[in-house]
This record gives sequence, C-alpha cells and structure tokens, in this order.
Amino acid sequence: MENKQTNKQNKNGRLRLVGAVAALLIAGTLFTLWIAQRTDQTMREDLLVQAQLVAGAIDIDRIQMLSGTEVDLGSADYLWLKEQFASVKKSHDKCRFIYLMGRLPDGRVFFFADNEPVGSEDESSAGQIYDEISPEYIRAFDERIALTDGPVEDRWGTWITALIPLTDPVSGELIAVMGMDIDALLWKWDVAAGSALPVGFMLVLLIVLVSWIMVNSPEEINVSIKPVQQRLMLPLMAVLLILVGGFITIMLIYQQNELNRFTREKMEEVSFELQSSLEKQSQTLSALEDVLIHDVNLINALKAQNRERLLANYEPVLTQLRANHGITHFYFQRPDRVNLLRVHNPKKSGDLINRFTTLEAERTRTTASGIELGPLGTFTLRVVRPVFDGETLIGYIELGKEIEDILEDISHEGGVELMVIIHKNALKRQNWKSGMEMLGRDTDWDRFADDAIIYSSMGRFPVEAERIVSGKGDYTHEDTPREIAIDGKLCRVIYKPLIDASGTEVGDLIIMHDISKAKAALSNVFIVSSVFSLILLGGLFGFLFVLLRRIDRGISLQQANLQESENRLKIILSSLPAGIVIIDEKTHEIIFANLAATEMVKSDIEDMVGKVCHEFICPAQTGKCPISDLGQAVDSSESVLLKSNGEKLDVLKTVEPIELKGKKYLIEAFIDITERKRIEIALAESEEKFRQLYESSNDAVMIL
Repeated sequence: MENKQTNKQNKNGRLRLVGAVAALLIAGTLFTLWIAQRTDQTMREDLLVQAQLVAGAIDIDRIQMLSGTEVDLGSADYLWLKEQFASVKKSHDKCRFIYLMGRLPDGRVFFFADNEPVGSEDESSAGQIYDEISPEYIRAFDERIALTDGPVEDRWGTWITALIPLTDPVSGELIAVMGMDIDALLWKWDVAAGSALPVGFMLVLLIVLVSWIMVNSPEEINVSIKPVQQRLMLPLMAVLLILVGGFITIMLIYQQNELNRFTREKMEEVSFELQSSLEKQSQTLSALEDVLIHDVNLINALKAQNRERLLANYEPVLTQLRANHGITHFYFQRPDRVNLLRVHNPKKSGDLINRFTTLEAERTRTTASGIELGPLGTFTLRVVRPVFDGETLIGYIELGKEIEDILEDISHEGGVELMVIIHKNALKRQNWKSGMEMLGRDTDWDRFADDAIIYSSMGRFPVEAERIVSGKGDYTHEDTPREIAIDGKLCRVIYKPLIDASGTEVGDLIIMHDISKAKAALSNVFIVSSVFSLILLGGLFGFLFVLLRRIDRGISLQQANLQESENRLKIILSSLPAGIVIIDEKTHEIIFANLAATEMVKSDIEDMVGKVCHEFICPAQTGKCPISDLGQAVDSSESVLLKSNGEKLDVLKTVEPIELKGKKYLIEAFIDITERKRIEIALAESEEKFRQLYESSNDAVMIL
C-alpha cells in the first residue's frame, strides 16, 4: 500500500513537471511572436516616417510636368527626379528602389520615374505598366493614405514597401504615389536582430526555470552532498566560457574578413571601371583623331605650319568636341615637338612639349596615350598621333580631356566617393592654384604637408578624412583600409596609387565607400548567431546541471539505501542469539559485534571494536585465527572464546565472506556449546563406567 501511494505521488509530480515546462514553452513562444511582431511594426513605422520625409522633398510641380509616357524620357524634369531619387537612395542604404507611380483611367498603374540609371536592367522607365499591383497599392491610390505593404513579390524581387500619396496642395487631387522598397530578406534579418536580445534573455530565463523545476522535482530526495556536480561544474563552465569566447572571436574575425573582402572587391571594381573607362575614352579620342587626319585641309595646313588656318578650321570643331565628348585640350605640334597651336588656348604656343605621350609617339611613330599631370595640376587623358604626308612626319595632333567626368560616373554608379591627391613634388604651387581657381575648387595649398587635393566627388574634402591624409606618410597601399565616420555613416578609406603614362607615381586615388549597410548586416548576423549560440550553450549548461544533479541524487540515494541496508543488517544481527562479529578481511580488526557476542566474552562493544579477533577468539594462538580465504565458507568448527574475566567458553564457529560499501569483510558466528560439551563429557564418563561395570561382570561369571 505504501509503495502504491509513493508511485502515485511520483506520477503526479511528473505530470506537474511536464505541465509546468509546457506552460513555460507556450509562454515563451507567444512572447517571441509578440516581440517579433512589435519589432516589425516599429520598423514599419520608422520606414513610413523616412518615406514621408523623402516625399516631402519632392517638387510637385516637376511631377505635374510629366506625362507618364516615353515622351518624358528626354525631359529635364524626368531626369531631375531620377537624379533626386538616386541621391536619396545613396543616403538610405537599405532602400533598393524609389519610384513614382500614377494610375490610368482604366485602373492600370504605371511608373513616372525611378532611381535607376537610364538604360539599367532594373529601371522602370516612364510609362511602364506595373502589372504585379497588390491590394494595398490600390488602397493607397483610392484612400490616399500612407501605408506599408509586404512582403510583396514582383519581377524585381520580394519587398517591404512604404507607399506615400502625393497630392496637389491646392486642389487636393492625387498626383502620384511614391514607393520605397526594402529587400524583404534584409528586413527579416533586421527583425530577427531587433528581437534577438529580448527573446534571447527570455529563452535563457526559460532554461533557468526549467532547470530549477527539474532539479526540484518532488519525486527525488533533497540532498546537500554533490560530489560529481562540485567536481565537474567548474570545468564545464570554463569549457563553455572558452567556447563562447572562441565563438565570439571567430565571428569577429569573420566579420572583419568579410568587410575586408567587401572592401577589396569595391577597390577592384573601381580600379576596373577606371581602367576600362580610360581605355574606352582613349579609343574614342583615337577614333576622333583618325577622322581628323583624313581631312586634306588639316594635312595641308599642318604641312604649311599655318596657325591661322588651323585655328579658323578647328576652333568650331573643338566646340563641338567639347560639347559631345568633353574634349578640353586640342594641340597641333611641329615635327620637332614644338607647339604650333593650342586650339583651346591660342595665345600660348612655341614651347617645346616634353610630355611622355608626345615623346612616346615620337619614338614609336604611332599613337601614344595615357593620363598625365598637366601644368595646372589636373589629370588629363591625352592621345597623341603622329601625322605623316606620305612617309614624311609633318607634325603631331593631340586630343585630351580631364578625367573628372570619368571619376564622377564611377562615383555615381559605384556608390563611392573619390578623391585625388597629388604629391607636391610633382606640382608648382602657383600653377596648381591657378588651375584650381579656374575649376572653382579649393586652393588651400598648406592644408596638407606633402600632398594637394585636385578633385573630390564630395565637393570639399571632408574634415573627418583629413587626419588620414595627414598621417599618410606611415601608410602603405597594402595596409588594412582605415575606417572613419562621416555624416553618421561608417566609411572605409582605400588608397590606390595614381600612375601616370610614364609609370611614375604622382599621387593617390582615395576611394571612400560606405560600409554601414554591410557592417549592419554582418552585425545582425553576429547578434542573432551570438544570442542563439548563448541560448544553445545555456541550454547545454542547464542540461548538464540537471544531469549532474540527478547523478548526485542517484549516488546519494544509493548511499542512503546501502546505509539503510547496513543498518537493517546490524539490527538483524544484533537480535540473533548467536554471537556475531564482522572483521576486516585483511587486518582481522573487529568492526562490529552484536549483543550476544559481548555477553559471551563479558565485554562492551566499544572494547571489542577495533581489536583483532584473536584477542577474544582462539587466544591460545599467537597468530591470526585459522580462517579460510575470502570466498570460501568455513564449516562449523569448535573453538575457544576467552572471556574478559579469563574464563574460557567453548563455541561452535562459522565464517562467511561478506561485502559492505564495496569493501570485503568476514562475518563470524559463535554458538555457546558449553552445555553440549558438559553433556558429552558426562555421557563419555557414564559410558566408561558402564563399560568398566560390564567388563567386571563378565569376569565374575567366568570365575563361577
């Protein structure tokens, strides 16, 4: 009955444990969902605020000038809106598309303009119909309310979108709806990162509570002795901390390596674009020169060294080349490399041209090209072609253009900022200052000790980057890119040496690219991975804690059971009428004696325990008692027991092996056979008397 009651209590305890754990898991799941939903809602509200700020900066009048058809493609208003959207996208690193939509009378939705470059694969050009319209888009048109939608999938991807209706401030009529698209995958990562910390803390708390409940489950006894737990928990904690530290270190190294890889790819991309653009521009200039030298008038005028005729014929050509191709330099040189005419600057002539491209054209008698530093401190792409009349060299024609437009295109399309600094030993201060004033740029020669700025896509060179240029003397191009914060964005600064056509390093191209988005994405991955790794390790720690706790309890329970069995054995042995002693198998010291044994030897238990057995048993022997080896029982044999008063007691002894608490002992039992011995002696004496009487009787009969 008692066992049934105990089993019933244990079963109820287990049911309560399962119920408590299930309740905690359900509560944790609901809390996680609530946190994720709340984070998503907060992010949508922030996105809506950002979109409304962008929409507020759009010129409504320019939108009203658009027709929403292909006619707009060459419109200045259309191009202005695209440029504005491209700039907004640059400042909102997580935004992928910004666009304006209108609706036709038949209900179809079309695009006015977007942020993509003209001709881009992802461009939504003027008048393009948007077929994948969702109900929320229609709601933004119908109800004229700002809202967020998504995830929605279309031909460009899956997006979270903010929709802002734009209305005429006078009439209140709907003009367009502006959309801002965020990649849904990045959005989910941001939601996960925003939810990770509270959810992580909740899960850790859940693990702690579950562990506490399991540790304190009612089906087990409470013990204070924890030998296994005390020995293993500290090493396990140290191992877990090492794992956590190692994981965090690996993640930080991974994050840094990914940023370095991203930076290298960006540098390679910019380098490739620059080289590719220079080659294309060189080919264009070479093709233009090829057209020019087939003009008979040019050959005749150059052969006659007629400056006036060349100027009259080719000044209009330069105007056209400047407008169509950005040509800024147009030279005619004599065969001895003395300048005959600068079409772009007719007042200056007669100087000897020793630029590398001209010398290379003279040496190879073929076209030479490359970028060279001009006297005004500007970088110019030059293409020099020898001009022949038959086999006779009659001069050189040279076309050149500044590379700033190439840098502008790379900066705009690549999402980077570019700066060009020139070593002062390659410049003349006054010439550089004149060139910068002509271009409307900064003329602060003393800003840096060894370098001067000739170009910056950001306008004025950012103050935050000054310390990098100032400390450039101890920097090599192989060093890890440096990081600076500009206008709230984290940027990496890379140096690429600028090599002119002669192979001489004359300066540096500084590439500054925003890594905020990449670092935020990697940080999100780091946070989410770290939190869930900590949760996993916390769960493992909790599991080990509970497991070790249960092992300790099992050991304690076994020890308690063994102690109980030993106590029960001692009680049983104490109640037996036979004398019982338990002795150590090796030392023969008595570790237990029952009451009957003490009465036999007329001594106390305290006096017997700890003494060797032969002090009481077999006292006539000087050595140990003659007992068998462990594991072999001894048949009952008579022995002598010595009482404390010196008397001897005849006993019948039995020896058996026994194991207590994992140690081997011998248990010896003694039965008092004094009375039996007395009777045996009396019987023997009686038999002897009878025998003697019998023998004497026979002798008498024989005599008679």
